[in-house]
Amino acid sequence: MAEHPCLAVELSLSNDSADLVRREADFAVRMLRPTQARLVAQRLGPVPLGLFAQRAYLDRAGRPNRPEDLVEHVLIGPDADPTALAGLAAFGGLQDRAALRLRSDSEAAQIASVRAGLGIGVIQAGIAAREQGLEPVLPGIIGWSLEAWLVLHDDLRRLPMVRRVADHLSVVLPALLAEGRLSPQPSVTRRAT
Repeated sequence: MAEHPCLAVELSLSNDSADLVRREADFAVRMLRPTQARLVAQRLGPVPLGLFAQRAYLDRAGRPNRPEDLVEHVLIGPDADPTALAGLAAFGGLQDRAALRLRSDSEAAQIASVRAGLGIGVIQAGIAAREQGLEPVLPGIIGWSLEAWLVLHDDLRRLPMVRRVADHLSVVLPALLAEGRLSPQPSVTRRAT
């Protein structure tokens, strides 16, 4: 934006994937590689995830030593988002939605709940590293990684301003991911105007 003062960016944070084929957004940062033929995807890098809790919560409720100990804790996670629930079951070993005592399909609300010391939840490691007082829960036992992808429509990448922004993001985002300073949400959409 500093190099192009006329550039306007609309940032939409959502678990819903904008339809790039229908041009609902110019760019998306996604945790799944798209399969549509008209979309172009560039791998940005891995995004490690794990269970985290506020130190004050763990001091009060105790630190789990085994996955079985999680039943004694307030677990924070998705409510009805089928992709997020499937991810928890596949990667986190949390098979039962009912085990999640505080549920929201808003990842921002989940992270805020963990920050507030309400329980244990899944957070991207890069985000958790920047939060004072957050501690990993069952590190090395429960954790997984997703791949981040920069996605745009094939036709749009030929537009000069879109190409400049895509080129910039394709350099900056992998570097930030590698440093652990930025971990994108499952579906971050951007529209360059």
